[in-house]
Amino acid sequence: MESNNIKFVKVKNWYFIVFFALVYSAFSDLDTKNIEALFKKEKIELAAKNVIKKVTDKNTQRIVVVNSFEKKIFASYILRELEHSEFEYAQLTLDSFIIDSGTIKRIIRNEEDNTNFILLVAPNHAAALFDAIGRPDTGLKLPEDRFFCDWIAEVETTIRTYGIDYNENQKFQIALHKKLKGANSIYITTKAGTDLTLSPRDWRIIHGEIYTAPIENTASGTIIIDACAYYGPPVQPIKLVLKNGQIANLSELDSTIEQEKWMFKDLCTDKNAKIIAELGIGTNTGAKWKKTLMESE
Repeated sequence: MESNNIKFVKVKNWYFIVFFALVYSAFSDLDTKNIEALFKKEKIELAAKNVIKKVTDKNTQRIVVVNSFEKKIFASYILRELEHSEFEYAQLTLDSFIIDSGTIKRIIRNEEDNTNFILLVAPNHAAALFDAIGRPDTGLKLPEDRFFCDWIAEVETTIRTYGIDYNENQKFQIALHKKLKGANSIYITTKAGTDLTLSPRDWRIIHGEIYTAPIENTASGTIIIDACAYYGPPVQPIKLVLKNGQIANLSELDSTIEQEKWMFKDLCTDKNAKIIAELGIGTNTGAKWKKTLMESE
């Protein structure tokens, strides 16, 4: 059974419709987790400030926050920060369990170019989100500098990865980048058994990572995947053997284990799928490397 109420809300001279839907069903256990019990208030506030920084520049005049009901608490922290800013702002909470992508599209279409968006979206609204703004892996329909999106990651992931001192993180990235710039060869070993050598191209710095595209056919050795494979830690450590830049032991992947089955399929997409395309070094001190792929990446 579903009960809907519609009301108009005015926030700093901008009107919009908020749909309040109380969904009484088996999905009621998807209510938002109490993030205030998991994190200190200061960390949540810092994460909110850093998210806002991602979507503001000298041309920004208005910010629209669109959030699924499950992420309303973190959205409220962002709104509190916006109250003390020079920006006009507005909020739309997606209360219905399933929404049409037209809802998000209309919000974006009706705004000026000086309006940017913060999108905090739960998995049940993923289809509408992707249809409205696209996806990082298949192409975006909205300029990347006009929005922040958590890409359906858990709220805890967003707070962990954005609730850090970005100035200190940037200093560390710059120092590490200087050390890596002159390297002709990279050698990686881990206690789990990874023993890999490759030759890097130029290194680039992005949010939470320094990465390079290795020169083809230079990667050689063994990679042991023991932290994250797709949706979380692997059922068992996955061993990949590389020769001349390509994975050479695909036949050893266990097709009875879902993660390895997916890996085999992805690595057989085309003749280049087995080539190591990127080496990334994570620099975000808040991220947990044994969580979801979104966070470990």
